[in-house]
Order: sequence, then structure tokens, then C-alpha cells
Amino acid sequence: MQALSVFADMIASSGQEAQVSTKIWVDVNDLAALIDGDNSVEYLTLGAAVVARDNLPADRINGAKIKCGARIFTADEIDRLYHKPASRKQ
Repeated sequence: MQALSVFADMIASSGQEAQVSTKIWVDVNDLAALIDGDNSVEYLTLGAAVVARDNLPADRINGAKIKCGARIFTADEIDRLYHKPASRKQ
């Protein structure tokens, strides 16, 4: 935590705003829907929905959202999604 505080102080002193991104852990195999304006397309996996969002025209990527279960991820959150490996059963 100390190092993070020092890093934030260094950025603040350089005149830049400190931004710390937090990883959002998800299961990429969950069902998901890509919401692009008034259109919604269902995908078999969250991973496929993210790929489809990344393939949208550049001017529509930031406005697109992804719904997975009850949660709707914004563009900023989509960029912070990380795959949570399934726990191994022994």
C-alpha cells in the first residue's frame, strides 16, 4: 500500500491525475449480451461478446455495453475485465 501511495504522490506532483484501475474478475464462459445503442445481441460467452464489441466501428466502441447476468458493464469496465480461472476440483 505504501508503494501505491508513493506512486500516486509522484503522479500528482507531475500535474497528472492519479488513476488506479481495478481488475474486474469474471468467468468469460458466462452468457452475455452486447448492447450497442438500441440493438442487443446475445452471445454464448462473455468472451465472444467482448470480441464482438472490440470489432465494432471505433466511434461505437465507447458507447457499447455488455450485460452478463444482472450486471451491465460500461466501456471502462469492459476494458478492466480479467478472466477468473475455474477452480480445479480434485
